[in-house]
Amino acid sequence: MPGCPVSVQIPEFIDLVAKGEVRRGGPEDQGDQRPPRVCGRVCPQEEQCELPCVLGKKGEPVAIGRLERFVADFERVTGNVEIPQVAAPTGKRVAVVGAGPAGLTVAGDLVQMGHDVRSSRRSTSREGSHVRDPRVPPPKEIVQAEVEYIVKLGAKLECNAVIGKSITIDELLAEEGFDAVFIGTGAGLPYFMNIPGENLIGSIRRTSTSPGPT
Repeated sequence: MPGCPVSVQIPEFIDLVAKGEVRRGGPEDQGDQRPPRVCGRVCPQEEQCELPCVLGKKGEPVAIGRLERFVADFERVTGNVEIPQVAAPTGKRVAVVGAGPAGLTVAGDLVQMGHDVRSSRRSTSREGSHVRDPRVPPPKEIVQAEVEYIVKLGAKLECNAVIGKSITIDELLAEEGFDAVFIGTGAGLPYFMNIPGENLIGSIRRTSTSPGPT
C-alpha cells in the first residue's frame, strides 16, 4: 500500500479476488482507484505497489497490476457492470475541461459525491479519450468503456467543445452557472520557439497550444 499513489487497499483487494469477488465494486470498495481498465495497463506497478511487496524480497512479487487488469476486463467482457450508489444532489455544478485520465477521474468522483458534472472535450467523437503511455497504450475500446462508465454514473459528456475559444472559463462560471471548473487538458501540442538548437538532444521546449513565458 505505501507504494500506491491513490491508496488502494491492496491486501483487501487481493483477498476479494481470491474469494471470487471479480467485479468493479470489489477493488473500488477498497480504495479510490480509477479508471481501473486503464490503470491496470499503464500504471507502473513494478515501480510502485509491487516494489515494496514482501514476496518480492525473495522472489516475484504478487502480480497486482495483472490482477487489477483482469478484474476490469472480466467486468467489461461479461457486462457485469455495477454502478455505485450516487450521493444525494448537492446543487453544485462543476465543469470538467478535458476527458483524458484526469478529467474522467475527477468527473467520476464528483458525480458520486452528488455534484452535477459536465465534461467537455474538443473531439467530435465520444470514442476514447487521449490516454497515452510510451510502454503500453490502452486499446481504444478499453478507454471508451471507461468513458461510457462515467456517463452511466451521471456525468454529461459534451464533444466538439473548445473551451477557451467557443467559451471562456469566466463565462462558464458567470454565464453558465458552474460553481467550479477543473482543467485537465493535458500537454497539448508542442509550441516551438524557433530558436537555434531547440531540436538538439537535451534541449527543453515548452509544450503548450499557445505561446507564453518560458
